[in-house]
Amino acid sequence: MSAAIRQVISIANSDLTIIEHQGERVVTLAMVDQVHQRPNGTARRNFNANRERFIEGKHLFKICASDFRTHKPDTISNKSHEDVILLTQRGYLLLVKSFTDELSWQVQDMLVDGYFEGQRPAAPPVTQRIAQSRHRLALAKELHRTRDAGLREVIHQQLDEVSRAMGLPTPELESLGRSAPKTPDVLKVFWEALAFLDSKGVAYNHATASNILALNLRELASQLLEHGQPLRFDSALRQTLWQSHSPRCLHKNRTVHSRLSGKSIKCWVFERYSES
Repeated sequence: MSAAIRQVISIANSDLTIIEHQGERVVTLAMVDQVHQRPNGTARRNFNANRERFIEGKHLFKICASDFRTHKPDTISNKSHEDVILLTQRGYLLLVKSFTDELSWQVQDMLVDGYFEGQRPAAPPVTQRIAQSRHRLALAKELHRTRDAGLREVIHQQLDEVSRAMGLPTPELESLGRSAPKTPDVLKVFWEALAFLDSKGVAYNHATASNILALNLRELASQLLEHGQPLRFDSALRQTLWQSHSPRCLHKNRTVHSRLSGKSIKCWVFERYSES
């Protein structure tokens, strides 16, 4: 329950203390009697007579009297020990269905418009809505481009926050591109073997560009065998390499000019992310 500074609003010549619970405005049964100018206990009697129609969490909240007094002092008697019934807007309208006099019709409109609806923030400026729309679109496009599963989750959380702020539904993650497939074990072993050669200072990349890997598989097999890391380059591994997404396989058996030998050589070519 909100413990903010006491706020009072005037409805139908009655001063009502604004009460909020779980982010929405609520009224007590005594407040209903007050604003409708009914004898004390009228709202309580009507509520008890129709208790089965009220759903907790939807139409009402029940709060311990002592807790209520702590957050909203001077709103109920110190002698009261009965749980306090807090009616939501839906609960209030359900309760006053039997109030059909002219004053009650007027009070219902004033209480809904001036009290319950008064909690809603004003719509953001048009420029802010446009900026939010552009940001939401940019996040959606980024999800289409991104294949890393963890990064996609982060971007989708941001998209959800922006969508909620705009009052719009959040697109399903699966509808915005796809995550990269899980790396097969055989491919994982291959890249671990290259990392081993890196640790030994073995030069195997024939490409000149920093974001490109150009690998001659026959030469690579000999280098791995020489350093005690034999790896069989069978058809299964070659097929898996061709389907590799990270690094992405661009060509197989493509002639490149080797930065190592200065000669032409057949290589499998991969594109990897720059480390800069």
